[in-house]
Amino acid sequence: MATALPGVATAQARPRVAVFEEHGFPRIQSADFSLEGVSVTVLTEQDLIARLNPRDFKLFINPYGSAFPRRAWSAILKYLREGGNWLNCGGVPLSRPVVRTASGWRAEPYQASYHQRLGITHFFPVEVQKISKYQSAHQELTRDFDAKAIYELYVRLSSTSTEPDEAGSDGPHEGVVESLLFGLNGEGRAIAAPIVQIDRWQAEFKGGRWMFANFEGRLGADALRVLIHKASQGAVRFRVRSEFACYRSGEVPQLSLDTNINNVVNAIVEVRSPSHRVIARGMSLEPVTEPGLYQIYAEMGEYNHRSGFWVYDEPLLMRGRPLRADNHFFYRDAKVFPVTGATYMASDVHRRFLFEPNASVWDRDFRAMKDAGVNMVRTGIWTGWKRYMPRPGAVDEGVLRAFEAFLLTAAKYDIPVIFTFFAFLPETWGGVNAYLDPRSVKAQQQFIEAFTKRCGHINNVIWDFINEPSFCSPKHLWNCRPNYDEYEKAAWKQWLTETYPGASDEEHVGQLQQRWRTARDDVYELPQLQDFESVHLIDDRQPLKTLDYRLFAQDMFIRWTQQMTTAVRSNRNPHQLITVGQDEAGLGDSPNIQFFAPHVDFTSLHNWWANDDLVWDSVLAKTPLKASLMEETGVMFYERADGDKPWRSEQEVSNLLERKLALSFAADGAGFIEWIWNTNPYMNSTNEVGIGFHRVDGTAKPELEPFLAIAKFMDRHGQLLRDRQAEPVVMVIPHTHMFQPRSFAQEATRRCVRAMYYHCGVPMQAVSEYTFAKFVGEAKLIIVPSPKTLTAECWGALLERVKRGATVAISGPFEEEESWLPVQQTESLAIGGRDYSVRFEGEKIQRIEKAGFTQIKRSSVGLGSLIQSPLPLELGDSIDALMTFYRMAIARARVAPIFTVTPKTPAVLVLPSVFRNVVLYTFVSETNRDTRMQVTDLSSKKRFSVSVPAGRTAMVIINRRTGAILT
Repeated sequence: MATALPGVATAQARPRVAVFEEHGFPRIQSADFSLEGVSVTVLTEQDLIARLNPRDFKLFINPYGSAFPRRAWSAILKYLREGGNWLNCGGVPLSRPVVRTASGWRAEPYQASYHQRLGITHFFPVEVQKISKYQSAHQELTRDFDAKAIYELYVRLSSTSTEPDEAGSDGPHEGVVESLLFGLNGEGRAIAAPIVQIDRWQAEFKGGRWMFANFEGRLGADALRVLIHKASQGAVRFRVRSEFACYRSGEVPQLSLDTNINNVVNAIVEVRSPSHRVIARGMSLEPVTEPGLYQIYAEMGEYNHRSGFWVYDEPLLMRGRPLRADNHFFYRDAKVFPVTGATYMASDVHRRFLFEPNASVWDRDFRAMKDAGVNMVRTGIWTGWKRYMPRPGAVDEGVLRAFEAFLLTAAKYDIPVIFTFFAFLPETWGGVNAYLDPRSVKAQQQFIEAFTKRCGHINNVIWDFINEPSFCSPKHLWNCRPNYDEYEKAAWKQWLTETYPGASDEEHVGQLQQRWRTARDDVYELPQLQDFESVHLIDDRQPLKTLDYRLFAQDMFIRWTQQMTTAVRSNRNPHQLITVGQDEAGLGDSPNIQFFAPHVDFTSLHNWWANDDLVWDSVLAKTPLKASLMEETGVMFYERADGDKPWRSEQEVSNLLERKLALSFAADGAGFIEWIWNTNPYMNSTNEVGIGFHRVDGTAKPELEPFLAIAKFMDRHGQLLRDRQAEPVVMVIPHTHMFQPRSFAQEATRRCVRAMYYHCGVPMQAVSEYTFAKFVGEAKLIIVPSPKTLTAECWGALLERVKRGATVAISGPFEEEESWLPVQQTESLAIGGRDYSVRFEGEKIQRIEKAGFTQIKRSSVGLGSLIQSPLPLELGDSIDALMTFYRMAIARARVAPIFTVTPKTPAVLVLPSVFRNVVLYTFVSETNRDTRMQVTDLSSKKRFSVSVPAGRTAMVIINRRTGAILT
């Protein structure tokens, strides 16, 4: 057949490269190029359907950018599933289906479903004007290339999970992404990859190499020839691995070649010592003695690979300086240590880094993290614990050596490491209850001891027992539900007996029947799943029983934490800190931070979901006596309703993350650990491949920018943040209400935080109802938001505080009185001489109550005041009524904001953090407009101005006495 492409062979010549061409077919976001001098076969739409196969065509080229013939989709997919190679020139591959009509070709709207079928989940445009230059190992690409627009692809390279029953499981490593061309910004960071190569190693598309010139612009002839040559070769795996990642002096390293290349006789391998001396050429090594990092260089033709291993360097590990934590910050060498960290496992194999270690990759990445301002790294094991320890007490030696090598790499760059042992639920090793079966607990302790005893002499490692734990049924992760096994039943009965003792069993049963309002005799049975339901008719449910189960769960998790602490402390190093990393479920009925905080050295929150309540996240996670680290933060991926496009742009994600990072310090936090330095494409989750500072192709996302800025700010000025002053206001968290069905307690605390911080300008602490009696702070104002019920111990402690001079403000009823009444849809209440209408909506009109009195009550008790609202104002729709009620209490307590601001708007949070000599002012914008603010610090009487970009943040430190700006 004839072709309009100059120099293109006719179909009869049957070359191995197929190019799709149809007259009038639309080019969409294409990379313009010429195939002159390249021998190809031109295929029409019908030819693609009938003839495209890997046996006849080694490479398929689509020259039309984002456009492709929809009728040929099945044929293209079949070709790729059979291992065919593919070069897509321009745009976003397979994103604009094109159909033939009577009048010609018609392009349909953008659709993600085709490329998502291949693991290309989403794309984002890159601001080309931010690129200063291009960089590539192939000079033809930088010399013969021009881009008007670049489209970054998000890629998922695993379609199954290795451990289907584990929520943290990754999947088979089905391929690898390599960038052939980088676009660098003015600081030399790679922010775009206009040309990427994906080698499909296994699974559905095994054997294929996909080359994407994902840009709109021009691709010269020399550059095109490079791409055709590389794309035609198919997927290649070529790497050299060491048996262990860490050897002892005198041991002989064992190397192996991992490749799918048939003939490797010409492979060149060279090993260099830490002093850069060549110690081997080839795969055989002599015993090694020099401590440090050894580099392995492997090359065969155009393929090369770099690997490495350590020889154990104990002096290097012992140089690590210990960290300590008080109730606000970490300290190192008696200096404030503001944490600006990131989670990291490995940029090549991610969660398999302890099974497939490459110390050379780690070294490269740690150097980059250090340069970026990362001063703490979080890592650990999220899945597959039985692979690490096949039987109790027998942890794989290769894993332990890799663990040592990882710590050595971190020590080289003086970066402390948080190591996480478990995720979601601890492994049971054949037991039936992750927390309560002695067989499981013993195995967990042995697992932990295997790691901790390897580094008893290391001071700057931190242990995180479990990532985002729930209790205790594996069928109900991130919820507090029973497992109904024999150990839980026995522990529940014992807990009830000890918590509610009775003179006789009959008295004890009667006490529990009265407490739970039930006539049933089976009080020692665990609550049923139906008891946890929030329904309008109780029938035979026992909803009050769930409160005690949730309290039982807190105590059992504390017991487990103490057992794991014993395992850690068996290495006899008291300098190693311990924690539990909990997500926002830990602000509810999962193992709750407010309960287990006394049993760890600092608390940790992972703030993922409550993006409208970022301050609330921080406030509820912070306890008065422990530092709070935002140990894992990032932005979950959201799509539009049609699934074709992301909800947020990359810049919008960056802005949201910036707000999270700034608040991790401003809201009485010790800093943050971002999730994650390198995006992990080997999770069978579209969400996972959307999270990370660096895309799968190695380029930096815009969200790295706020990290760099805040890390630099804290490195320069963090030492000023000494001796933080406690907030004079405390919110009591109504956990009794929160732990029962029909609870609106979390909403009440959210509204409380927003009203106080955004409208009243007054920060506060949070203390659980169950620990308030032990609270040692001297708060002037105590707010109890819509508690509904309070323990007698908490109420007694509140009255004692009032007698000593505090003001306590409570909204809504909190005692079991006959005068409780259902709220009306709209209630009127006079506050401060003004009438407010408060509306209660939805299920609230059938589920919440008001007190029997009708006006605000003010009572003097001893030296203080008790202020009560008959309405649970935090659950109504009137922020004005709630704000006025709080301001009344603030005035009564003689608490006032320490600043004034113009314009005064709740759309921009102004959050002052007061230290011994300075005040850190953090400004957080929730509006779509840039805001210029004039702030007067009332203590120093100094005025300053600050510009807060739309949706972003600003931070200013001033001298507390003079008002001089120090940043």
